[in-house]
Formats: sequence, C-alpha cells, structure tokens
Amino acid sequence: MAYTISTDKDRNRLYVVFTGFFGDEETTEACEAVLAAARELGPGFDIVTDISGFKLTSETGASSIARLQKDLGALGVSRVVRVVGDSVLANMQLSRTAREAGYGPGVKPDTVRSRAEAEELLDS
Repeated sequence: MAYTISTDKDRNRLYVVFTGFFGDEETTEACEAVLAAARELGPGFDIVTDISGFKLTSETGASSIARLQKDLGALGVSRVVRVVGDSVLANMQLSRTAREAGYGPGVKPDTVRSRAEAEELLDS
C-alpha cells in the first residue's frame, strides 16, 4: 500500500493517490491524512483521487472510507473526480461508499481515465 496527498491552495484542490491493497489500519491512517490535508483548504474545494492502482479494501476499510467521504462533505467539498484507469472494482467500492455515506448534497463523483482529464474537467 502506498498513498500520496498534496494540496494546491491557489486552486483550492486536494490530490490523493492510492496504490495497492490497504489493510484496515493502513486505510484508517490514509483517511486521517486525507482529512488533515482537506482541512488546509477552504469550503468549495475540489478533490482529484487517483485510484487507478488501488486494490479493494476490506469492509472495515470501506467503512473508514465512507466516514472520510462524509467528513469531506462536512468540510465543504464541491467536486470529486476519480482517476480510475482500469481499476473498475475499486471504483465500484468507492462509489458504493460515496452513495451510502455521501459527500453532501449535489456532490457526485465524476470518473475519468487520467489526471489530465481530471484537471480539464475541473478547469472547464
């Protein structure tokens, strides 16, 4: 498992990359780090999450992700774009948690095949 998190404060944007399989503790750690980074941004921020190399997590891990998605909604996320590549199953899992927990009213993740597509979508 590996993850990277960065922010672009000028664009009010959060970037997250998840790669590999995350155990329960690793999922919790990654979710806490994402939330901490999101707190550095203002309401109306966007998120680009690259899950193209992400493997499914356990149901406990999925619950941690659902809590994160709900917390991001409470912080005021505006748009979420997922870079899915060929990671169909991971996208299905994150879509399910987003549907169950929700990011908030009107926030429905978009999916794209590359980070360049994500940037283009958010910048348009």
